Amino acid sequence: MQKLTSLLAASLALGALTSYGQTVISQVPYQITRPGSYVLENSLSFSEAGGHTNAIEIKADNVTLDFAGHTLAHESGSQAGSGVLVDGTHLVTIKNGTVSNFHFGILLQSGGSNVVENMRVLGGNSVGIDLSQQEGSIVQNNFVNMSGQGQFGIACDAGSLSNHLLRNNVLGPVLGIFEDDPGGNYLESNFVSNCSTGITTGRNSKFRLNTTINCQTPFNGNGTPVGRENN
Repeated sequence: MQKLTSLLAASLALGALTSYGQTVISQVPYQITRPGSYVLENSLSFSEAGGHTNAIEIKADNVTLDFAGHTLAHESGSQAGSGVLVDGTHLVTIKNGTVSNFHFGILLQSGGSNVVENMRVLGGNSVGIDLSQQEGSIVQNNFVNMSGQGQFGIACDAGSLSNHLLRNNVLGPVLGIFEDDPGGNYLESNFVSNCSTGITTGRNSKFRLNTTINCQTPFNGNGTPVGRENN
């Protein structure tokens, strides 16, 4: 009995340690203005009541936003605003969940050294993941399924430099992965399918080990392939 009590106490202590310091997000819209670790309590639905167009806004450096396997969805289907907006900040990580039905699924706007990983961006988004004026950020291991409705799966706007797009799977937008000229980013091991144009690179970008299937124009732009492994 004493052993069982000790094991239970240890288990409770471990649970307290893993949740220590996390701020729980239980409703949206929600604005993050302080550094820290944030986690979704459950799946959340967003409407634009009160004039808000972004479900979650991150306006602080050194933030981790963990979806914990949950979904953030725009309930009206209007595709307005952003599911997650990272606004001019650095060292932000967004991970482990699903965003659907916003104009921008995830928008990294200004700033840099941010990470988007293990996210699913689904259904009706005009732009799945957008990097605007980003520097040194990483977008990796994400699944973007636009269901034939979206314009861009993953987009890097002009002025986004030294970003890494790695091992992403993009299905069904008009443009799978798109960079404005002049680029200046690195693309590796991405898979793009069922798009009008698979991957478009800016002239200062480099790419390797990328694959496109069922794209009318598999590769476009003036980026430099590193080796001959792109197909």
